[in-house]
Amino acid sequence: MYGLVELKIMTAEFNNFTGAIPNEAMILDCLLTPAKAARILGISKKLLHELCRQRKLEYVQIGSRRRFTQEQLQAFIDSQTIRQPAIDKKPSKRLDCPRKGGEKSFGNGANLRKEMKQWR
Repeated sequence: MYGLVELKIMTAEFNNFTGAIPNEAMILDCLLTPAKAARILGISKKLLHELCRQRKLEYVQIGSRRRFTQEQLQAFIDSQTIRQPAIDKKPSKRLDCPRKGGEKSFGNGANLRKEMKQWR
């Protein structure tokens, strides 16, 4: 129905229009049902309740019912946002390390064995 951004805009416009501080009735109107909260987050109601049981998503308990505020949903979204570290785009310098056998390149294992005997 309405997304989180739309609800915030509508609440702000109402407050600007009336010039009033939200009272208890307005606060209760801002509480979202699990179905609406799940729709805003793009998840199922079952997953929403599971996140509540795991204490990953805060909620308001009214009797036996759970309700959600816009701020609680935004806090959950922020907590689940993965921020990628800045990537250094400079090309990596290749280290010019000589091979263990020196600058020589060995074609077969026999020459390598001879070279290794000289190291001892």
